Amino acid sequence: MTEPGDGETISRAAANTILSGAGGAVVALFAGRLGLVAGAPRKWLASASGNGILSGCVAVCAGANLLPPWGAFVVGAGGSAVFLILRKLLMTIRGEETK
Repeated sequence: MTEPGDGETISRAAANTILSGAGGAVVALFAGRLGLVAGAPRKWLASASGNGILSGCVAVCAGANLLPPWGAFVVGAGGSAVFLILRKLLMTIRGEETK
């Protein structure tokens, strides 16, 4: 932190990363409960939540210091949805049971 305003930028990036992980977790949890997670039963899934958090954080990492907080949440939710769709597609291509 050498320039004025660096603290604000760092705190915004940290907060937005946490919010994007939360958005990813929400989407993954509800997808699991609705039975949209490939190869999993219809219930609240801790593993889906972990994957949602990770995919949400990865989705926002390039612009975490530029987005408003609501935008970070939406980007995280979108990243989690893309992950779940691609996971289901990959399991279908590989011929695994997808329910």
